[in-house]
Amino acid sequence: MIDQQQLAQNYSPPRQRAGVLTQPEAHRAMLRGIDKLLAAIQPTLGPRPRIVGIERGTRDTSPELLDDGAVIARRIIELPDQYENIGAMLLRGMLWRLSEAVGDGTATAAVLYRTVFAEGLSYAAAGGDLTQLRRHLESGLAAIITALKSQVMPLAGTAMLADFVKSVCDDDDLAQSLTEILEVTGALGLIDIQGGQARTARCAYFEGNFFTGGRHGAGSGAIEFEEAALLLTDFDLKEPDAVLPVLRLALREKIENLVVVARNVAEPVAALFARSATSSRLRVIAAKTPGSTTLAQADALHDLVILTGGRPLLEASGDTSNTVYPGNLGYARRVWIDKNYLSIRGGRGDLRQLRAHIAELQKAFEAATETDIRKGLRDRIGRLGSGFAILYTGGSTASEIEARVAMTKRALRTTRGALRHGILPGGGLALLSCRDLLQRRLGESRTPDERAACNILLKTVAAPFGALAQNAGYEAPALLAQMEHGLPGPAPFCSFDGIHDSAAAQIEALRYAVASAALALTVDAIVYRKLPELALRPDGAG
Repeated sequence: MIDQQQLAQNYSPPRQRAGVLTQPEAHRAMLRGIDKLLAAIQPTLGPRPRIVGIERGTRDTSPELLDDGAVIARRIIELPDQYENIGAMLLRGMLWRLSEAVGDGTATAAVLYRTVFAEGLSYAAAGGDLTQLRRHLESGLAAIITALKSQVMPLAGTAMLADFVKSVCDDDDLAQSLTEILEVTGALGLIDIQGGQARTARCAYFEGNFFTGGRHGAGSGAIEFEEAALLLTDFDLKEPDAVLPVLRLALREKIENLVVVARNVAEPVAALFARSATSSRLRVIAAKTPGSTTLAQADALHDLVILTGGRPLLEASGDTSNTVYPGNLGYARRVWIDKNYLSIRGGRGDLRQLRAHIAELQKAFEAATETDIRKGLRDRIGRLGSGFAILYTGGSTASEIEARVAMTKRALRTTRGALRHGILPGGGLALLSCRDLLQRRLGESRTPDERAACNILLKTVAAPFGALAQNAGYEAPALLAQMEHGLPGPAPFCSFDGIHDSAAAQIEALRYAVASAALALTVDAIVYRKLPELALRPDGAG
């Protein structure tokens, strides 16, 4: 278990020392740092990983239980040795970027990164040119990625989906629930993962289009309107006079239920709306404009307009509540709202326009490359779908519930990527199958640097298989011999046992690891600046 408090107690401030470290000591220090970080991450590799426990800041709380390489790396803030820390932080940064991009493959990437870096140092010790080596490593990387893409197969069918989810989620209960929920909602459906209080996982399904935000005011109970009108705005409603034109319009139009969507609602306005709860002519409820940023709120309002019809009132367009007209109102068969969600069922917007809008969002989602943009588009598509699902993971203790929630969220991200980009043979076999290609490139190599790059990549593509074998309690050379000679033997993590990997995660793990390690090999010196002493008190004492 990694004890952060004990590490802090034993920590001396080596970063106070200014200095320059040159080769070969710089590379050796970096490798030691990489090895220390890898030791905490490699046990998590495989369909049946071992858990890493991280002590929290206080002794009275249970340790954090993790099997996510990126999160483990994120929890390690700094190594005591300032030069070893350089190597560890380069690996740490690469793993977090990979996790943000595809959500999985971080343990595989860590193993690949270490292999490339360590083998590159051996070549440097023999007098090799690391700059030329980097160029040939990147050339070989492109060839391996092409070979991997030729092996990609679609993730289709209930049985294959269930097998894949089990391979990325080491919990049969959670894997079964996640498979069920994905079959109901689809790859782009709106799914929320929560802890829950039961010991086992359960799924809850809700009909309608759900938007986050919920209701304004102190009330926490749910309110449901039948045949409701909606006024969509990005306003701050500060005074009751600002909403009187809206109420008069609703009364003229003989509207019985009105939902006013606004960014903020002052207490006097909320009190005015609350008094309408007992009215027989008009009941009004205020909902928060969905979204945490201005751009997200604009997108949510646009989606709501498509869904319910009408035209929103926007500050940027110079609109005010005094300029509201019947054409501004949208309509829905049923509106449900609580403190967290606004649900629309049976929106009265144009159905053909809604389908075209969803198609445009899906096209933008497929073209998006940035993680945040892709997540936002996926959530918008899910909100405009026909339902919403919550998976309650359950668990016996707070630590177990937290670990199960994290595992399920990661498995969901990985499975969605696999449904989008396909899958590869698991257990490290997809990378192992690229050895024939590398052997041919080795035979065609004309320079020592090119031959060295091919030999390094040959060892690199075999490294994940070796780590998986070690984690499963087997000897990698023996398993390789069994596979190469067609001998029977146990291989509990291989693809012919139903284990597959996300194609996107494996390809990006290889790309990030090889490119980052090749770049790190070209570091020729490490420079540390002297930092001022840290003080616990503003006066500099203690």
